[in-house]
Amino acid sequence: LKRLSRSGWGHSFLDLLFRRREDGVHEFSVTMNLAEKGIAVARPIAFGQEEKCGRSFVMLEELPDSEALERLLPWWDEVKKDYQLLQAKRELLQALASLVRQFHQAGYCHRDLYLSHIFLSKDMNGQERLNLIDLQRVFPPALRRYRWRVKDLAQLYYSAREFFTNTDVIRFLHWYLDCRKLRIKDKQLARAVWRKAQRIARHDRQRRQRVSESSL
Repeated sequence: LKRLSRSGWGHSFLDLLFRRREDGVHEFSVTMNLAEKGIAVARPIAFGQEEKCGRSFVMLEELPDSEALERLLPWWDEVKKDYQLLQAKRELLQALASLVRQFHQAGYCHRDLYLSHIFLSKDMNGQERLNLIDLQRVFPPALRRYRWRVKDLAQLYYSAREFFTNTDVIRFLHWYLDCRKLRIKDKQLARAVWRKAQRIARHDRQRRQRVSESSL
């Protein structure tokens, strides 16, 4: 059960400008749409809202035996020593690239596509699969779709960079773009993602510094 609240004219203006919402009703609708397109998400159960005060909720089915990739991937040091783990890591990377490709091809952008929002779980048949969670900010951009796509990929790269090698990143791009050889436009996309990831890193360092200074 997730409770959400919205306040401020700035929020409303941006919602109107980009034709997006960030509430329980929206998350329920987006989750339903993604599930219908075959994209792995938690099954939506119910939603509710109080329009006047901007409060809402969404209820989703719990993902069985699930864990965020952010907490699963720190076994990277052991991967170098174990062939089976190396194969499992590559299969996981391919599944991740496939999930993100499907999601973007469906016309959506996440805006918070970090490893903490991608869960590995088991379905009813015991098969492992990756699932997208925290979908309240997901929307289908009508304008500047390339920009939002770059932001998603940069967030993913930023949160995964310490767990994957440069070779892993190249493999991910091949699987995400579904191509055997990177074209000029693919390399341009990769550079745009890298530059955006550097900006995210700078912003994150500045934020941590402000928090540290305010605690003194």
